[in-house]
Amino acid sequence: MPIVFVFFTVFLYGQHPLFIQLDEKDGLPDIEFYDVVEDKEGFIWLAANNGLFRYDGKTFKNYTHPKQKGLSVFNLTFDSKGRLWFNTISGQFFFIKEDKAVLFLDLSEETGGVFPEISFYENCLIVKMNLNISTIDLNTKKVTRITSKKLPLFGSFTANDSLFFVSSQAVHTSPTTQYPSKNSYPLSHLQKATLEFKQLPLNDQGASLLQFYNTHTARAEYVHYSQKGTKLLTKKEFDIPSQIITSFTEANEVWFTTNSGIYVYAYTNGVLQYKENLFPGHTITKVIKDKNNNYWCTSLTQGVFVIPNRHIRKHILHKKQHITALGKIKDSLLLYGNKEGEIYTYNPTNGKHKMLNYTANSKVARLATNNEDTALVSFDTDAIILKQTKNGWEYQQNHNDFRNSKGLHFIDEEQFIFGGHQWAAIYNTSGDTIANLGIKRTYTAHYIPQTKTTVVAYVDGVVAYNDTYQPKPITFKGKPILSKDMDHTPNGTLWISTFTDGLLRVKNGIVTHNYTTAKGLLSNQTSLVKADGMQLWVVSDLAIQQLNLKNQSFNNLSQKEGLSYAHVSELEILGEKVFLATRDGLLEFDKNKAFKPDSLEDFYFTNVFINDQAVDIKASYHLKHNTRKVQLKFHSNGIYADLNTRYQYRLLGGTDQWTTLEQDNNQITFNNLPPGAYTFELKKVSLNSYQESPTQSIKIRINKPFYQRWWFLGLASVLLLLIIRYFYLKKIREKENEKSLLVQRMANEKELVLLKLENLRSQMNPHFVFNALNSIQDYILLNQKNLASNYLGKFADLIRVYLYQSGKDTITLEEEIDALKQYLELEKLRFEHSFRYRIEVDRQIPIALIQIPTMLIQPYVENAIKHGLLHKKTNRRLTIVFALKFNNTLLHCTITDNGVGRKKAQKFQKNRRKYHQAFATEANQKRIDLLNHGRLHKIQVVISDRYDKDQNCKGTQVSLKIPILSKTTTEHESTNNR
Repeated sequence: MPIVFVFFTVFLYGQHPLFIQLDEKDGLPDIEFYDVVEDKEGFIWLAANNGLFRYDGKTFKNYTHPKQKGLSVFNLTFDSKGRLWFNTISGQFFFIKEDKAVLFLDLSEETGGVFPEISFYENCLIVKMNLNISTIDLNTKKVTRITSKKLPLFGSFTANDSLFFVSSQAVHTSPTTQYPSKNSYPLSHLQKATLEFKQLPLNDQGASLLQFYNTHTARAEYVHYSQKGTKLLTKKEFDIPSQIITSFTEANEVWFTTNSGIYVYAYTNGVLQYKENLFPGHTITKVIKDKNNNYWCTSLTQGVFVIPNRHIRKHILHKKQHITALGKIKDSLLLYGNKEGEIYTYNPTNGKHKMLNYTANSKVARLATNNEDTALVSFDTDAIILKQTKNGWEYQQNHNDFRNSKGLHFIDEEQFIFGGHQWAAIYNTSGDTIANLGIKRTYTAHYIPQTKTTVVAYVDGVVAYNDTYQPKPITFKGKPILSKDMDHTPNGTLWISTFTDGLLRVKNGIVTHNYTTAKGLLSNQTSLVKADGMQLWVVSDLAIQQLNLKNQSFNNLSQKEGLSYAHVSELEILGEKVFLATRDGLLEFDKNKAFKPDSLEDFYFTNVFINDQAVDIKASYHLKHNTRKVQLKFHSNGIYADLNTRYQYRLLGGTDQWTTLEQDNNQITFNNLPPGAYTFELKKVSLNSYQESPTQSIKIRINKPFYQRWWFLGLASVLLLLIIRYFYLKKIREKENEKSLLVQRMANEKELVLLKLENLRSQMNPHFVFNALNSIQDYILLNQKNLASNYLGKFADLIRVYLYQSGKDTITLEEEIDALKQYLELEKLRFEHSFRYRIEVDRQIPIALIQIPTMLIQPYVENAIKHGLLHKKTNRRLTIVFALKFNNTLLHCTITDNGVGRKKAQKFQKNRRKYHQAFATEANQKRIDLLNHGRLHKIQVVISDRYDKDQNCKGTQVSLKIPILSKTTTEHESTNNR
């Protein structure tokens, strides 16, 4: 295998704090901003080209005045009363009072269109315009112009609670102080020219940098001022390429905003020392630090930048890179690869990035090192082994067995675990296969030297292999573990990140502990885990967390720091530095400095709605009885103020239990509150530090309606007694009516019994019995004993069925069909096969469950045979069809014959010597009328003749519509009829 020396391209670039740029999607109303301040309530105020805006962390609110000349505002300043002041370029001065802009004074004529600068001293507003300085009394609005005939004044400033005036020769304690004097500080070494003066504070002890800008030469001179005096700074002492706009001080640092970014200097013992340039190329107008340690930087062309955490920094490389893999050599050198297949080293000591002159033209999938001198590099389409020698880096090619790796980890100096898309195996650096582990997709692989255990996370679970490669699944709660990453601490404990179950601690192949959101994790969906001594770094979809295993505490880097955790693919630790591989490049932070103090922003009520009508916010409300809807809205000021927090509420008088709202839910609505006294309590809780805000409450009383008042109850009681007496008398009358109805019902039941007997008699009428016995006699005379016996048996069975059914109110449809079949079989024998019948039943009908009244269908069947088919000699046909209608609530029975029709049947009846009345039909109709009595759904019977196209009768059809009765309904109606 040829050895190739790897050459480097060296880059030396800096770093920049990670920042958020507010834009249109955040509702930013402008891109040109001049000033920014934060008030004591946490609102961010922005002076912009389009006006004054207040930002509460979610929305921007514009403030203007009807008499305001021009939209642009400047010089956001607080007075001693906490009021926010601003002015326009035309010389109008405003302050904010009761959430409105108030015009204090209009000096448009005095300013002459010259941009004024303002400050406050004692009870005066100090206004500087050109070479004039004026003081304006805040109470009387009296304007006093301060001038010096001998020494024109460039400006004024306050330091150490004193007001100083600046001329072309000195800094004076009084505008009338003659120079030189003991109360002045010389500036005689300044160039004599038209100058623009600006005081730039350097610390909170009164030290300042005085900038004198020559408008003719476009050059600035700087004077260091302190209590010890003044000193003109040389270029060697202080050299900045741009005119300074403002300064921001923090501890021993000074940030100067310029039209070429922010220049950060260290300031100690009166000496300024350059540190870095932030936002190079941008005009930054102002920097502040809010109460949550976020740095707000306004610009003239790019809107607003927010630096949530100075210690999380992005490496500024020679091009934008999507970092995909990380590794380290001897805890002093970082290896990283990108999506383009390039490999780099980074030395934190000298800040140099070096690119290896080897590119696979495919993504670097994984990097693994033995932390000494060897690195495995797995590309999507290739794989190499890097070795660091005294001559530099060397590599071998064509190790394709571990290309496109999902998991790569050294076992010792020569052996390593590989997990890929299709299998997991153990190789050595010579390319030999030591052991094949599993033939399936792998997520990650790891080796624990303390226990000589190889652990592989497959697509269907985690498996541990001992030193002889015998597998043993690791499960959690009896189920496979789905993991993307794992690592071990120095004591040999295995730590597994999971897709849904948080972080698992595994000892001897058994899960011994589970860290979840209930125990400090911000999310149970963890992706990366990295051991750092007895600390763990855990990356989830919501945060990067540091877990101290000794005291079981968490430190958190959440979205408040501007990180997008979905973009973090790898994490590596070099000493005190933590490196992150992301889609946006290489990130770095100091693990001892990056964590911000946990803060829980307070909240306030923003709106109260009663029955959807907005009302003033008060501590208590007395509401009318018809109040049914109460809605309360609340908010916390600050960018990401509600991140990793939840609101909890309870309504005392309704429940004592706290209810937790979902993320970003900032309102509560109560519908249909009954009358009573309630106390609504609300608090804010942190998910990661278990902090709670003070509870805020609003009292709500909903008055009772008049009909619940004592006087109404008294009147109602009297009325109730009268009503009781009325109903008592009415009840007596009803009982008497019930007795009458009972007598009538008993008469109806008696008539129903008689009708049953009529039906039974019709079914067993002498004609039918005579014909049946006559048929039996014929069979006996003809010596057809079997037929006679069969006929007699069927006749007896039918008589038995009729007698059985006559004693019941209802029978099942199945029993009715069986009885019909027995009856029709006898008729078929009697007609000697000149009669055929067919019974059709829809398969969906549960015939064993449906109940129908007894003796309901058979009389109509008998009538069809007796009056319709009897008068035909041949081809007698009868069809009975059962079907469900109207959503299975109605049983539809159709009886169709091909007889002579009702008209001819009546003629045949009249020609008979003994007229036969249709007892069955009349009795059945009376019985149906009785059954329908008092029912909502009634039994319906429709009888019609059938005709062909020549209007010749071809038979009769009887249609019965019977409401389906359940067993419960049947029993209930039977009870009512008794």
